[in-house]
Amino acid sequence: MIDSNILEYKNLEPLNVSRETFPQFEAYCELLKKENSKINLISKSTEKEIRKRHIVDCAQTIEFIDENYEICTDVGSGSGLPGIVLAIIMKIKKPDMKFHLYEKSFKKCQFLSAVKEKLDLNAEVFQKDIFKEKNIETDLIITRAFKPFFLF
Repeated sequence: MIDSNILEYKNLEPLNVSRETFPQFEAYCELLKKENSKINLISKSTEKEIRKRHIVDCAQTIEFIDENYEICTDVGSGSGLPGIVLAIIMKIKKPDMKFHLYEKSFKKCQFLSAVKEKLDLNAEVFQKDIFKEKNIETDLIITRAFKPFFLF
């Protein structure tokens, strides 16, 4: 029998997202839902549509990541969307690509670190205010649901 949750990832096939990532997406969804009951990571109203609303939505950005990149930086990472999702995908596609996750909240950083360890992701969590950081070395900056961001 095919798990109906896994079927929700079928939209990722044209993006060459490996099916090997699907169980990791599921593990991440479970961690998100469990921790969301303690700290606000995602809207409670989107928990039932977590795969489509969050995982698939973030995974679609994979087409903008050049495989020659070495570091991808997620600012205001919060629940790890999109940084964790992309790190899961790149774990198969390009295991040496690093993901830097910047988040101000201590509790959210604890969550991100736990996910990173549990899923064995090539990521580093920084509990820092991105607006106070200077000279960040990265190939790509990504974000989702973050306040206005200006680099000049």
